[in-house]
Amino acid sequence: MELVHKNQAALEQAGLVPAGYQFSSEASQILESLTDDEVQQLISIGNKLGRDFLLEYGGGETVGILF
Repeated sequence: MELVHKNQAALEQAGLVPAGYQFSSEASQILESLTDDEVQQLISIGNKLGRDFLLEYGGGETVGILF
């Protein structure tokens, strides 16, 4: 059975993760273990800080979602 990447899809839609970004299997498992509320909190933080801020200070292509 293939793992559904709903959390990654939500973060991609929010612009916090580039479409099709390839996380390691370990990182993907951790990301997918987040609750819906936790994912929404990350999106909310990303919206408040803005993509430019996250790119400059947050660390790379995933704009710092794992800080």
